[in-house]
Amino acid sequence: MSMNFGLAREVYGIGAWSVDAKSLPAMIQILANSKNGQVLELPEKKYNSISILSGPKCDDDDNDLDDYVECDDDDFEPTSEDIQGIAIVNLNGVITVDGGASSYGMTQLSENMLDLAKNDNIKGFIIYANSGGGSTSAVEIMTDAITEIRKTKPVYGLVRKGGMACSACYGILSACEEISAESEMSNVGSCGTMVQFEGRAANTEDEDGEKYIRLYATKSTKKNQDIEEALNNNNYKLIVNNLLDPINERFLDSIAKFRPILKGTDYDNGHDAFAKDSVGKFIDGIASKQEVIKKVLVKTRKQETTTSIKKNTNINQNSNSKMTRTELNSAHPELVQSILTEGANAQQEIVNSWLAFYEADSKSVVEGIKSGKAILESQKNAFLVAIATKGKVNALGADNANDVVTEAATVVVENATDAEAALLEKAFKFKI
Repeated sequence: MSMNFGLAREVYGIGAWSVDAKSLPAMIQILANSKNGQVLELPEKKYNSISILSGPKCDDDDNDLDDYVECDDDDFEPTSEDIQGIAIVNLNGVITVDGGASSYGMTQLSENMLDLAKNDNIKGFIIYANSGGGSTSAVEIMTDAITEIRKTKPVYGLVRKGGMACSACYGILSACEEISAESEMSNVGSCGTMVQFEGRAANTEDEDGEKYIRLYATKSTKKNQDIEEALNNNNYKLIVNNLLDPINERFLDSIAKFRPILKGTDYDNGHDAFAKDSVGKFIDGIASKQEVIKKVLVKTRKQETTTSIKKNTNINQNSNSKMTRTELNSAHPELVQSILTEGANAQQEIVNSWLAFYEADSKSVVEGIKSGKAILESQKNAFLVAIATKGKVNALGADNANDVVTEAATVVVENATDAEAALLEKAFKFKI
């Protein structure tokens, strides 16, 4: 089997894993066979790889997806805006940080996903899962990538029919928009952390007389203490307390952060369950692949609409230049029309307020309209006095004109404030 050092250290080293009990025996047997020199059969297509479901754009109410064709990532080269693709992330192998000859690691898988997310013709992602888990160190690599992608494009999780999404695999799916299962009998959950290793007690001798010596420097009293305690004294508390518990808590906190619906449940005790018994907890529902594809397309259109609105609203936000009238009218025609109508109504109101006193002093009214300013209260009062005076003088004659002025002034003063009244009394001290 071809294996690089990084992967060997990850697989054979003493590290924390999140693997369900159904997958662990197979993994252990493969590792044992590899140690004995058996060559691992390589699949035609690597595990944990990406394929693209590509086809023409369809409407939200179009249930016919028969025109969509699944192809490898490398074969997806859309040449028209009428073509769109959905990235199918086949999470179907052991979850590791780095990959090997038969499987991609989460480092490579997440990088490929982030690159595809930059392609405008990729409308969304589906994590198509069938894995019992793997390295806890690999989970955060994928959840970070999914979180980043979800800022612009939807990512949905789907457990394959007859498959599973357990431990590290479920931890990755928890970051998705929704999680569905194709079959009611798929396995999900098993959120927990474990470690398995073998070794010999220090400074011992086997039946053939071969000795196993491990010595440490005088000051290295804590070096490998947890491993030595386990091998030499059957004391496993240090490994549990110092390795498994901290990693497990971080793993569980990550799942609860992405799926707050699990808080307060027994999700953290490591049990797994059938999909039919997990709706509303580990998963959001039972759905076919086609139904999940439809969800991706609908979500994509909603996000694209929201993004378009934000772009129009924030046009020229990062520019020192102001938005021109043409740009504003193009982006928000209804708003522009509303502003123009409101402005016209306001101006008409100003004109009407002046015209109401045209008979009192036509020259002053025309000048006031030309100024574009609203009529002041003091001007209204003056016009009212003039109207009252003019009307009564015409009716009563010139002999009692002074009485008419006095009477009109008194009416105005009574309706004014103290300060205004003082000024008006001085203003009306004149004779006709």
